[in-house]
Amino acid sequence: MLKQYALIFFISMVPLIELRAAVPIAIGLKIPIVAAYVTCIIGNMLPVPIIYLFARKVLEWGKEKPVIGKFFTFCLEKGEKGGRKLQEKAGRGLYVALFLFVGIPLPGTGAWTGTLAASLLDMDFKKSIIAVMGGVILAGKDAVTVVCYADEAGQFHYYINQTGNSGMATAGSGDVLSGIVGALTALCAVRLREQGNLRGKLSFEENFTKKAYFEAVYRAVFVHGLAGDRAAEKYGEISMKAGDIIDALPELFDCKPDVNVH
Repeated sequence: MLKQYALIFFISMVPLIELRAAVPIAIGLKIPIVAAYVTCIIGNMLPVPIIYLFARKVLEWGKEKPVIGKFFTFCLEKGEKGGRKLQEKAGRGLYVALFLFVGIPLPGTGAWTGTLAASLLDMDFKKSIIAVMGGVILAGKDAVTVVCYADEAGQFHYYINQTGNSGMATAGSGDVLSGIVGALTALCAVRLREQGNLRGKLSFEENFTKKAYFEAVYRAVFVHGLAGDRAAEKYGEISMKAGDIIDALPELFDCKPDVNVH
């Protein structure tokens, strides 16, 4: 197991592929998702301060040298191109642009390129590191949805969803999930009232505990994915639409996961 952790750690450090390749490999190796995610983030972030502080100087020095000159020039041009992209996106702020540049997994983006671009643009070191870290966390986000909360005693609870498929990356699917969350939250309130657990004239928020919200949301995520799986079975992941997910919902609303709730 230690060798597998070392493997994904070092893959996360490789330019251009980084943790966006390491996380799927970790899932294929059946490494626990939370541990894999943390390992890949650390591996991806470890070179970042070094890149910011020294890569520009090394590339400038090496671009005129024989043998290594072409590669160093390529890296420098890659960073400059990344810097231009950042400036084009900087209408919302340069550091927000850096966060998005690193976080959206497109060819040529990532922590290495983004950090080099930040260095070439003389952006603030601390703010750049924070933006890059946020981008790395975003880029590593898997198709797996994690719902979590901390209770009144400070105990951390979470649910890792295992339903759903790539066909759900279709227009309107997120809106369906929002509707399910609202419906199950309302249903939970109705059941609380039927059980006599709604207290007097207190507001809805005051009656609802964090645990109640947590249950409504994780059940919604589970049901949404399960309906997506039913739609995929019927129409295929390529052809399914958001409406097909809705059609599968009525018989699934009372379904509740019996695993992965911690």
